[in-house]
Amino acid sequence: MVDDMRERANERIALIAIQRSLKIRGMSLSGGNRITTSKISLLRILTFCLIMSAAVLMPMSVCQAQEDTVRIGVQSDMPDYMTLQQWEMTTEYLSQEIPGHSFEIIPLSYDEMLIAADNGDVDIVVCSPVLEVALEYKYGASAIATRMNNWQGESYQIHGAVVITRADRDDINDLSDLKGRSFAATPENSFAWRIVQRLMMNEGIDPYTDLKSELGHSHRAVIDAVINGDVDAGAVRVGTLEQMVLEGTLDIDNIKGIHLYRMNMDDGESDTRFHIIGGQVIKGVPFIHSTSLYPEWAFTRLPYTNVDLAGNVAKTLHTMPVSSAIDQDDRYAGWGTPLSYQPVHKLMQELQIGPYEHYGEVSLVDAVSKYWYIPLLLIFIILLMMIYLRKLTSLNQELKSESSRRKQAEQTLKKYADELEYSNETKDIFTDIMRHDLLNPINIINGFTDLLLGTETDESKRHKLENIKLSNEQLIEMIKNASKFSKLDATESIQLETTDIGSLMEKAAYNLKHESTTKQMDIKLPVGGPYTASANSIIVDVFVNLLSNAIKYSPAGSRITTDVLDAGDMWKVTVTDAGEGIADEDKTLIFERFKRVHKKSIKGSGLGLAIVKRIIDCMAEMWV
Repeated sequence: MVDDMRERANERIALIAIQRSLKIRGMSLSGGNRITTSKISLLRILTFCLIMSAAVLMPMSVCQAQEDTVRIGVQSDMPDYMTLQQWEMTTEYLSQEIPGHSFEIIPLSYDEMLIAADNGDVDIVVCSPVLEVALEYKYGASAIATRMNNWQGESYQIHGAVVITRADRDDINDLSDLKGRSFAATPENSFAWRIVQRLMMNEGIDPYTDLKSELGHSHRAVIDAVINGDVDAGAVRVGTLEQMVLEGTLDIDNIKGIHLYRMNMDDGESDTRFHIIGGQVIKGVPFIHSTSLYPEWAFTRLPYTNVDLAGNVAKTLHTMPVSSAIDQDDRYAGWGTPLSYQPVHKLMQELQIGPYEHYGEVSLVDAVSKYWYIPLLLIFIILLMMIYLRKLTSLNQELKSESSRRKQAEQTLKKYADELEYSNETKDIFTDIMRHDLLNPINIINGFTDLLLGTETDESKRHKLENIKLSNEQLIEMIKNASKFSKLDATESIQLETTDIGSLMEKAAYNLKHESTTKQMDIKLPVGGPYTASANSIIVDVFVNLLSNAIKYSPAGSRITTDVLDAGDMWKVTVTDAGEGIADEDKTLIFERFKRVHKKSIKGSGLGLAIVKRIIDCMAEMWV
């Protein structure tokens, strides 16, 4: 169907070219030099036919050598000869005012115009607002002038429609009253009908289903049908009522407008209010109208048309006298500055017609073409999620395995802890038993030894008894220290209380007064105080042990010095004696159990400093 339409359009364009070629040579197919066969001979008829054939077959390049031909496509549904006649004076004026160019008219329908524009068969187009928008959307065309209409000496560039009914129809006062009623209007592809269709749709009325629409009438025929009662209501373009009233062919009292923006018919006067049309301010609109107002027909330049040529055409149209286009209809008042056709774009979008037939619909191909990056992004995200899930699954498995190992380790540790706790309890019981059961016979031995020493006079025997008593006392000290160390070793922390370090050192020195006096040694205690600290009274054992070792390993008659120094948030306690000291390599051994650096003849178990270290670890810090 499209190919047939394209072929018809090409045939019409070729026919118009032939007609123009004949006209250049002073001939016409529709008038002018008429030939009467009754007044010429057969020879003259043959000669005329040869001239006709030569004229038709003559290359157009001969004419173009003299001037460029500008093809103006005119949208028209009238017979071609009527369209050519209507625009003849306009083309002659343009050809005269723009040197080097010859203008010709090519009448085309809506669809034929689109094909001609697609083929490049026309340079400039005169078209309705709907076709102008289609050309603008599809080819990037642009209006260079908008038609002006005359009303009582004023020019207007507006297009709109008014909905009417008979004045005596009291049952029809608003658009909603039209539902289910008959409605007459212009042809479906006319701009006036599209304007009314949009109005109805915006008011929630579908003119094709809610009304009994009868399309295809002329404007005057619509008015006659309404007045005669053939239809309930109708719609015509703005200015039609006013023109018929002015002509005397319509009594305005017989009709009434519906959904009017305003009415100003009194004495033919127009108010001075402003109306926005296509983004421009239009002053003084005297016509009643039910719809929004839109721009009139357009003179449109196609994108491949020379810009300078289009500018000259626009300038010439703006200055062209109305008398130079006398063949136009009575409303014609020339061509003015082009208006914006965006309101028409909006109308066609809402109605989904012309290039906006699928407006708002997005096909899969369009969606992929426009938003191609979204599927790629989704695929990328899915891949990342798959990698992440795989990694997460692997980590989850590792965590489960690690959790299982931890549970096993915890169970093993708990088992060991239970065993250790049982072992400690057993050890404590054993220590208590050992201490009790060993000390009893030792104390008995010690008692009998004291008894024998009290009665024995033999020095040799007394010496042996004193050795027994000394060894026995060492054994008692060892048992007591072992028991004490065992209990401390199982203790993680010691309860602390506020106490005075100085008084505890005095107590320790007092406990060792017999030993220090025996060796004629002086213990110098700290002066000043008090030295308040958080400690446990068991620390007295520490001071006793340290002072005891100082007495044991220092020469008789020497001095032992103790001091308490301020070390910030702690007290630094020192015990200094006159002994020979301990080598650096042996200092790490003195706190180990059963380790003695200088045994000599000094009694000891090797547990004293180990006990001291354990007590200090529970409360503070100790070093040599």
